[in-house]
Amino acid sequence: MDDDTNDWQICLLLVTVTAVVTATLVLLVVIMLGAALAFTEGTTIGTPVVAVFDGSRSSADSPTVTITTSWVGMGVSLLLLSLPFPLWFVVLRRQTSPSLCDQ
Repeated sequence: MDDDTNDWQICLLLVTVTAVVTATLVLLVVIMLGAALAFTEGTTIGTPVVAVFDGSRSSADSPTVTITTSWVGMGVSLLLLSLPFPLWFVVLRRQTSPSLCDQ
């Protein structure tokens, strides 16, 4: 394995890790905003495939929110959000440099 291939694999790993971290942070922000809105308004908010936030106001002093999540849905959402960046990187790499078979 030559240095160019090794460098490319390290860059691909970095792009993939960055994409997963970014997608995780986006999902967390969506979940936190949904929970905050359901808590303050006392309404039920559903995020398709990810979570349902059921806010209620049983008494004026204690609003509550119940969060029901789907771990499979969150995993699929994470995969769909993070997949385009590594794929774009691989396609860009193949378009800008010769293939390993031609060297």
